[in-house]
Amino acid sequence: MENMDSASGTLIQTRDPKKHAIMSLRGKPINVMKHDMTKVLKNQEIQDMIIAFGGFGDDFKPSKLAYDKVIIASDSDADGNHIQNLLLGFLFQFYPQLIEGGKVYIVQTPLYIIKRGTKIHYIFSESEMKDFETRKSDIISRLKGLGEIDKSFMPNLMFNETTRVLNQVEMKDKDTVLTTLEQILGDDPMDRKEILFG
Repeated sequence: MENMDSASGTLIQTRDPKKHAIMSLRGKPINVMKHDMTKVLKNQEIQDMIIAFGGFGDDFKPSKLAYDKVIIASDSDADGNHIQNLLLGFLFQFYPQLIEGGKVYIVQTPLYIIKRGTKIHYIFSESEMKDFETRKSDIISRLKGLGEIDKSFMPNLMFNETTRVLNQVEMKDKDTVLTTLEQILGDDPMDRKEILFG
């Protein structure tokens, strides 16, 4: 799932169509923690995901899912983080079987790409960048989003199973997950700030 047309275009160009399906979100999905079912089901992004998953509610059968993994790809910034949490809230509420079955992942996307000679270094956070010892000869690219990643880097970041960084979404304690999502996606900005930034 990707939320930027330019990024999804690059992903489509660099994927193996026999292995990877790309779904681009046109906008942010609705916050399922704050709206009733009628409004949720009218949201275009939600409707698109329901079609991609092949069903909803009693009509959804995990065994019939066409994909081995559902991978969320978004920018490595506050807006991308918000989109991730909106998607996780949707999956937790309506497709918990996918999380419980170990099928949901978040792919890490870099904030910086550093080219040092023939070597490439991917930096995923500002704190990691501060700890990285740069050289004068380094070519440093600060990325504002997935759409800015050169397509030559996309296969290793998104599709190569030995080089991409995937974080599996787990749900060991449903009550704790629900409480956390309600805090992140709720109306209290202080709760959200404390959860996300400590």
